Amino acid sequence: MSAFLSSLLLSLVSAEQRTTAMTETEFKTACRLRSLLDQQAWTFARTMPDNPHEYALRKRWCPPDTFDGTVNVIRQLGSVEKFRGSPYTVLQINEHIYWTMGAPVRSTILINRKRVSAPAAYDPIAKIYDDLFQDAESLQENRKILDRVPVAGQILDIGCGTGLLLDGKSIQPENYYGIDPSRAMLEQLHAKHPRFRVRTLNVAFESYFPRARQKFDSIIALFGSLNYIHPSAWNRLPFLLRPGGTLFLMMFKPDYYPKTNKRSGRDIPFFPTPTSWPGSWPPAVAKDRPETATRRWRRVVLGFPQADIEPFNDYRIVRYENL
Repeated sequence: MSAFLSSLLLSLVSAEQRTTAMTETEFKTACRLRSLLDQQAWTFARTMPDNPHEYALRKRWCPPDTFDGTVNVIRQLGSVEKFRGSPYTVLQINEHIYWTMGAPVRSTILINRKRVSAPAAYDPIAKIYDDLFQDAESLQENRKILDRVPVAGQILDIGCGTGLLLDGKSIQPENYYGIDPSRAMLEQLHAKHPRFRVRTLNVAFESYFPRARQKFDSIIALFGSLNYIHPSAWNRLPFLLRPGGTLFLMMFKPDYYPKTNKRSGRDIPFFPTPTSWPGSWPPAVAKDRPETATRRWRRVVLGFPQADIEPFNDYRIVRYENL
């Protein structure tokens, strides 16, 4: 197994056992694996039209000495799913799941991949989502926020949804990357902004790994998008920000129940913003005095000790400049 795949396997298994956030080294290694998978020659499996997927052959794998290591990583870090009654171990990276056929590693001749098509909580309301926020108050709120959002250089739009940022800002497709777990929401974005169809990924932030060494000048998560990401993944944000880059995140205020849920009549799950700083989010904060807890929370959860946090209506804005 190549050195970097060995490092990935050991570090991610260790991170999983600790049930803590990934370190920067672990995250960078995972991004290198994503780049390795992207560069392979994938062939559509024509013999299985009822299970559309692609495969890459050992004999065409590049570099050849990373094939066995990739198989090991998929098998040891993946989860078991059944297809036609047989169990397979699959690993998700961005929009694809990867799996092998179960032969011994040295006898394995190919790796399969398939685009993820799991339903998301926002799928049922995607077609009406924009209509839920056409009242005067919501439109004014959108304008005020969009006036404040930085959109310089390479932009990562986390939870991009139906494309609010693109609705209100002039952005060139080559400068934009949008991610969202709801394919139906992205379809609405593509209908409004067809030039950005190839600039989005249907993936949750927790499963998002950019290409190796890819970073961003502006990282944006509007109107509570942060509350739909597991807090253990928040510390990855500084790994993605270039020197001189800006972070602009919005989270719900404590004890807030989303307008989306109220207006749609659906109970879409989210991670509430804590009223105080309980031991469960994160544990280290519970022992601090209130004036210390906020700064500690910025460092432990977000990874930005100097971030500015300010109230805005039903939200809290987290802003940070990586000077």
